[in-house]
Amino acid sequence: MMTRIREWIQRGWASKWVVAGRDYLRRYGVITALAIALIYSIGPWRYSHDWTGFRGDNDGATKKLWDWLDLLVVPIVLAVGAYLFNRRAAIRDKEREEAAKEREKAWEEATRYEEILQEYLDDMSQLLMKEGLKAALKKRNKKPKQEDETKADGESEGKPETEADEELPVVDIARARTVNTLRRLKDPQRRRELLDFLQDAGLYNGETALLRNAKMDGINLDETNLEGIDLGGASLIEAHLVGAVLAETVLVETVLARSHLAGAYMWKANLIGASLVRANLTGAFLWEANLRGASLTGANLTAAFLAEADLKGANLIGANLTGADVGEADQMWPVNPEIAEFDETTHLPDGTKWHEGVDWTQWTEPKKAE
Repeated sequence: MMTRIREWIQRGWASKWVVAGRDYLRRYGVITALAIALIYSIGPWRYSHDWTGFRGDNDGATKKLWDWLDLLVVPIVLAVGAYLFNRRAAIRDKEREEAAKEREKAWEEATRYEEILQEYLDDMSQLLMKEGLKAALKKRNKKPKQEDETKADGESEGKPETEADEELPVVDIARARTVNTLRRLKDPQRRRELLDFLQDAGLYNGETALLRNAKMDGINLDETNLEGIDLGGASLIEAHLVGAVLAETVLVETVLARSHLAGAYMWKANLIGASLVRANLTGAFLWEANLRGASLTGANLTAAFLAEADLKGANLIGANLTGADVGEADQMWPVNPEIAEFDETTHLPDGTKWHEGVDWTQWTEPKKAE
């Protein structure tokens, strides 16, 4: 019962009328107090004059000041009441109008996003059925490996590079439309619907991964679920991936320089050879992430979770590991500078800077019960 009473009192105290009253007293409290004091101070004066009508000896022959005030009280009260009522009604009408505008805006945005997504799905369906997109993707994604082998053998088998590219324009068209549509869709749910389509069509990962090596600099994918997608070799410079789900995502040799990955969920993400120079990984969840050979120069890893992350050969010069949770020590964590690269600009988990002979075990070994 007392809980309900307290809740009722709190709701009443937070009501618009009470808030308005507190605001009025805060602004005009002093003036109101002075006015009351002035009226009280002239109280004796008002009884010393007959024309005021306050002495009570009016014979009714003539109207005194109090008589005129008595006649004006009701109209004044009605006028003030009508003003307050109209003012409150106007405020309610304005609030309803603004709410209606917001609903209309949200509906228009949802409709526009639906149209964008549907247009994309129609175009991609045509590319898949008539243009042989998946077959072209297999050739394109295998091409770098074949070129490397050809260069190593000193041979020049196959067609020239420009001629080979001309055979696979469907890949570039599909990739460009996908990236452009992702940029236009501001709703994480709609983005996920697009990615679900890629997954169902077999274009999400593997040898037919459409977004492998894609150019996506500056794209906004905040709060987007990208779990398991293959973005290997893609360019995501200054991309926004705050709070994104990147669990088991393939980011091999992906360029994520100056990207925004605060709070990203990157469990078991494959970041071998990735560039995370000056990336913001504040609070990122990198448990069991593979960061072998990754460049984390100047990266912000404040409060990041790095337990069992593989950092062999990673460059951590200038990285900020203040407050990072590095979990228990194992063979993958850089317990000595021979495994990963540090210098005096690297901030350690306790906020101090790296120095020769630093003992990593104070952060990596489990604490013994006292």
